[in-house]
Amino acid sequence: SLDSLSLGEEGHVADVSSVNIQLRNRLLTMGIVDDTPLRVTNVAPLGDPITVSVRGFRLSLRRSEASTIKLRSPR
Repeated sequence: SLDSLSLGEEGHVADVSSVNIQLRNRLLTMGIVDDTPLRVTNVAPLGDPITVSVRGFRLSLRRSEASTIKLRSPR
């Protein structure tokens, strides 16, 4: 999942599965859909939140939110 990536690592979205339907819909609305490439660009000193680059913008997510985004390796 996205929360397991280190600074500079990237992956492609395989699935956005959240028990919270509002969080899932918010992530989908922001363009985090299947096969979207993501790269971790910053990690806060205590590890939360993390910042990812997605579709030309930067998005900060809590680790708990990032854990709902399942990834596959870049192609």
